Amino acid sequence: YNSQNMMTYVSNGPNLHPGASHVEFGRSKAILNATNSQRNYAICKRILSQDSVENTKIRRHLLNGDVVLMNRQPTLHRPSIMGHRVRILPKGRTIRLHYANCKSYNADFDGDEMNAHFPQNEIGRSEGYNISSCVNHFLSPKDGKPLTGLIQDYMVSGFMMTVRDRFITKQQYQKIIYSSLVETDHLVLCLPPAIQKPELLWTGKQIISTLLINCTPHLKDFLNMQGKCKVVEKLWSNCTPCADVHLSEDNILIRNGELLMGVFDKNQFGASPYGLIHIFYEIYGGHCANKLLSVLGRACIALLQYTGFSMGVHDVVCRPESNVTRENLILESRNSDNKLLQVVFGAENDTD
Repeated sequence: YNSQNMMTYVSNGPNLHPGASHVEFGRSKAILNATNSQRNYAICKRILSQDSVENTKIRRHLLNGDVVLMNRQPTLHRPSIMGHRVRILPKGRTIRLHYANCKSYNADFDGDEMNAHFPQNEIGRSEGYNISSCVNHFLSPKDGKPLTGLIQDYMVSGFMMTVRDRFITKQQYQKIIYSSLVETDHLVLCLPPAIQKPELLWTGKQIISTLLINCTPHLKDFLNMQGKCKVVEKLWSNCTPCADVHLSEDNILIRNGELLMGVFDKNQFGASPYGLIHIFYEIYGGHCANKLLSVLGRACIALLQYTGFSMGVHDVVCRPESNVTRENLILESRNSDNKLLQVVFGAENDTD
């Protein structure tokens, strides 16, 4: 059933993708030549001329959709080795990994090395696609907490997207939605604009609502949830906590798949217990939670193309008034041991 594809791989040789490195005929092995195409063609004829090809194995290149088992040392728990689907990149000699899976491997991008294992038979491939797949290892086997979530730039963009004063035009709304749901195989449901006059405008919360509705499996009820935001109102400058709970942005409120209140931060996007991704996984399963992570990540990156976010040195340097407070605390801490000794030994009034 795959003879035509196999012949193409053998003809291309080891240096042209998709190709093959060698062919095994039972106990003998024929190494393919990168420069001698006539020899590779002769090996193809030898394969086709055989009465049975049961013992013939062609060691081909990896293709898009193949499964590999990724592992990072030290292997401390079960999710330290998981199955991932391959996407072949035309250039580069590095392994690229999505941010969401970094916590499972305890990996970062400062020179970490990982091992890639390629299953060589159908049983191994089946286990990689199902049992060992990263979509089935969303929770930690230690305590049941989530391991997969968005980090870094996604947090910034998600917060900027869901603030109350975020409005986008029709063109921006449609571009973000369709770039996020590019792999969807059904019609995309869009929401009507929040503002009709003088211009059609959508809110950032409606982007999240649209993605939640389109990521919900067919014939399943839309999501309803309540949650707590990590960014509380007292952290906003010149802002006091709102007395009306229904007007506060401290809490997340989702009804029938629509985000009505709250901002998205680490508690919802990240690997946090009882957050949006965790609840989506528990209700709809690992594949739906994996799809939601992917579309939310694409939406966050698309929004950053319109808004942008930068941080300069001035933003991280301690202000003069804060520096005075810091120096006073350091000086007080240095004298705290003497005060503690005086209190313990009852020598508070003893000047000697």
